[in-house]
Amino acid sequence: MRVRHSFLAAAISIFAFPLLAAQTPEPARLPDVDKRLQAVGDRALEPEREAAVKEMKRRINRCEVHIDPLLQTPKFVYRKGRTGFLTKPDPAFEAVPPQAVPAQIVPPRVRLNPVAVDHERPVRNFLAQHAAAFGHGA
Repeated sequence: MRVRHSFLAAAISIFAFPLLAAQTPEPARLPDVDKRLQAVGDRALEPEREAAVKEMKRRINRCEVHIDPLLQTPKFVYRKGRTGFLTKPDPAFEAVPPQAVPAQIVPPRVRLNPVAVDHERPVRNFLAQHAAAFGHGA
């Protein structure tokens, strides 16, 4: 029995170690066929857009803006530390306090706010406020 186990262990070690040495080949990278950036080159941000981006950074505390090199527009806007939001809360999203309506009147999972809420409104407002930076409004 002991001989059988040692023979099995020897066979595994002889045949398994070469398998560990095998590596998958590195896939060949495809060439970058987007020639637009080469045609555009390094260009400075337009003065009006640069002023609008600076104004956005001034209004929003700890705001960072990454500019797309091809389109010369903000491609990523966020707050440093990824804390907080870029906009203030929208009053249309605030619901009626639960204490104001008795539980017998409103069934569970029913929206208490009768105003039809446009869920894209905060984004539209943000784009409208900073239209000069983005090059378009909402």
